[in-house]
Amino acid sequence: MAAFAILVGIGFFCRLLYGAAVYTLPFLVGAFVGLHAEEAGAGALGGIVLGVGAGVLVLIIGRAVFAQARGRSCALRSHWSSRPQPRSQVIP
Repeated sequence: MAAFAILVGIGFFCRLLYGAAVYTLPFLVGAFVGLHAEEAGAGALGGIVLGVGAGVLVLIIGRAVFAQARGRSCALRSHWSSRPQPRSQVIP
């Protein structure tokens, strides 16, 4: 039972890391770029524009990377699920 709890905990932690990589990282990059641009003299509007642009760019690149990495595992999964099913499991 303890081994199962450990596996569930690791799975939950991996899910948190995935969420952080997909959503939190672009937000933080955008915030840091915006603050740096504002302090460098771009002004408030320039900092907002650069921060939003950097955040969107990181979000797009991150989603593309995760989609490409997920595609390989889904290809393997679809290979196993494409086997013919017995007649008793076929839904009419």
